Amino acid sequence: MNTNEYDTTELAICVDCTMLLANGEVFDSEGNDIAAEHANLMVAVWGEKFDITLGSLECEYCGADAREAARNNDTEIEDCEPWFSWQSCDGCGSHLGGDREHAVAWQRKS
Repeated sequence: MNTNEYDTTELAICVDCTMLLANGEVFDSEGNDIAAEHANLMVAVWGEKFDITLGSLECEYCGADAREAARNNDTEIEDCEPWFSWQSCDGCGSHLGGDREHAVAWQRKS
């Protein structure tokens, strides 16, 4: 994929957004599947013209340089760890504090 064909935005997303993007499933504290509801929250924030993927383009651990190093069998690569933040989730807009992970919102340039 040529990133020059897209406008990209680096995101910090909550655990629920991460689980939805990674597994297509999100469950509430009572075990109910809330994936559809959570997807609607993300669409409300980003609209339907964006795709969101896990990872980062700029992070030294999970970004493009790290992916290139992995292709070259670099054994010094570190995992990108989640971090705690009170910042609202960039994916769904939740104001709850919690772990955040990297993600990228992609929109094809017109």
